Amino acid sequence: MAPGLDYLEQPLPGAAAAAAAAEGVEPQDAQSAYDAQPITGKAMRRAPSVDPAEHESGITNYRKSDSIVMEFTPENHPLKGVPKVEDLPPPEPLTLAVAKEAEPLISIFGEYLVQCFYSKVWNLREAALQKVKLELEQQGYQEQSTKEVVSGVCTLIRKAAVDKIAQVFLQSMALLGMLVEDCMPAAGIKKTEAQVHVDSFLPAVVDRVGDSNARNRDAACNALLALSRSSLVGPSLVSQHLLRPLKKKQSGVRPLQSRLEILSLMVPEFKLGASGLALEPLMTFAIDGFKNANGDVRNAALKLILAVYPLVGPKKLEPFLSDLRPAQIEMLNAGFESLGSQPAAAEPSPSAAAPAKAAPKPPAPAAKKTTKAAPKMEVEEEDVAPPPKKAAAPPKKKAPAPPPPAPAVEQVEEDPDNEFTCQFCGKYDPNFNDENMDMHFWKDCPMLCSCAQCGQVIEITTLNHHLLQECEKQHEHKECPRCKEAVHVQDIDAHVAAAMCKPANPKANRCPLCHNDVGVGEKGWKAHLMGEPGCPHHERTR
Repeated sequence: MAPGLDYLEQPLPGAAAAAAAAEGVEPQDAQSAYDAQPITGKAMRRAPSVDPAEHESGITNYRKSDSIVMEFTPENHPLKGVPKVEDLPPPEPLTLAVAKEAEPLISIFGEYLVQCFYSKVWNLREAALQKVKLELEQQGYQEQSTKEVVSGVCTLIRKAAVDKIAQVFLQSMALLGMLVEDCMPAAGIKKTEAQVHVDSFLPAVVDRVGDSNARNRDAACNALLALSRSSLVGPSLVSQHLLRPLKKKQSGVRPLQSRLEILSLMVPEFKLGASGLALEPLMTFAIDGFKNANGDVRNAALKLILAVYPLVGPKKLEPFLSDLRPAQIEMLNAGFESLGSQPAAAEPSPSAAAPAKAAPKPPAPAAKKTTKAAPKMEVEEEDVAPPPKKAAAPPKKKAPAPPPPAPAVEQVEEDPDNEFTCQFCGKYDPNFNDENMDMHFWKDCPMLCSCAQCGQVIEITTLNHHLLQECEKQHEHKECPRCKEAVHVQDIDAHVAAAMCKPANPKANRCPLCHNDVGVGEKGWKAHLMGEPGCPHHERTR
C-alpha cells in the first residue's frame, strides 16, 4: 500500500474492479483492492447505507447512490476475526490533517484499520484495537519491521488510554499487556528503548487509576503492576510517574488514594533501592497523604508507611516524621508495634515533644486494635489536641465532633452501584448498560458536549484543552494570552487586539460555552452546568 496522501488521488476500488473486468483482467479480492486503492474522502463524506438483502446473504455492500464504495464478506473483511464485524458501520474518511499524522500507522496497520481507530464511533475504535491484538497473537505483520510494529502499537495505546469510553480503554490495556509480555521481547527491544516507548503512554495510564469507573481503575492498576514486573520497564519508572504531583483537574480523593494503594502493593514486592523504589520521594508522598483532610487518603498513606517501615527501620524514617503531630506519631507507633517492630524513635517538633513522651503508646487496648486496622475514626482523632495526663473529660466532649463531610463526588465514587451511575453527572439509572450509557453520554449528560470542530463527545470542563491539544483541528486554534481560552487562528489577532475578553481568573473556572466565570472545583462546574438557571449556551439544558 502506498504510504502518505497519494491515496487521495486514486480511483474507487469498485471502479477499478469494474474496469479490470471490462478488460478481461482477473480482479483482485476486495481486501487487496481496498489496500491498493483506498477510497477517496469525497466518496465517504456521509455514512453509506446497507442493502438488507445483501447483509442477510453474508455480503456487506456499502453504497452511496448507485455506486459501490466497498464490498466485504466476513472472510475478507479488514477486521476479520473481530466479533460481530458484519454489524459494524464503515469508518469515516480521514481528514487531511489526521491522514498526515497517521501516515506511520497506515503503513503498518493499513488504512481501513486506522480509519476505524480514528472514528467517532467507539465500536470501531474498539474493533481496531481488537484486530491489532488478534494479528499480534497470530504472528501477523510479518512484512513489517518488528520495531516499527512496537512503535505503532505504543501510539495506539497512547491515544486509546485517554479515550472516555470504557470499552476502548479496557481494550487498550489488554493490548498493553501483550506489548510488554510478547511484542517487545520478540522484537529484541533493549530496556532503554522500551522505557522511552512506555514513557509515551505511562502518564495517561497513571491518570486512569483515579477513574470513577471501577473497571477502568482496576485495569489501569493491573497494567502498572505488569509494567513494574517487566524486565524491560521495571518499578523505578512506574513509581516515578505515580509519585509525580497530581494535575489540577485531579484534585479529588480517588486519584491520590489509588496511587497510594498501588505503591503499597509495589513496596513489599519490589523493595527499595536502585532497582526498586526510592525511599525519599516515596516517604514524602506518603507523609503528605497522611496529612490529607480525607480519612480514606490518610488510611491509604498509613498503609504505605507501614509497608516501608519493615524494610528500613525507625532511624531512616525519623527525618520524615519530625513535623507530625503527637496523635499522628501515636498512630504510627501503634501500627509499628502491630508489625512486631519497635516504635518510631523520631521526635516531633519541640512544642509537641512533652506530650509525645507522656503517651508513647496508645492509651487503651481498644485503641490499639482499631489502629491496627487503620480505621477512619482513629485517623481523624489527629485533629484533637492531646489531653493533659489527668484531664480526660475535655477530649471526650470534642471527640464526637465529626470532621468536615466528604464532598458529594466521593459518595458517587464509592457507590456500590457505580456501574449504573454516570461518571460525569452522577445520574443513577438501574437500566444503564453499555449501550444506554453511551447513548446518555452522546445525547443527555449535562456535563458533556460535542466538539463543534471534530464532533467528539468530551467533557465541557476540558473543552479548551481539547481544542488546543487533542482535537483533530487543534492546529486551527491558539490560546488567548489574556482570557486563556481557545480562539480560531483566523480570529486570534483581532481578538487579542480588541482586548474585550475577560481576563483569566486563577480562582475560578471559565465556562468555554458562555465564557463566564463559575465556581471553583467540580461543585462549581456542576452548579453551573446542571443547576438553575444553568449555562445559557448549553444545548443539553436549555
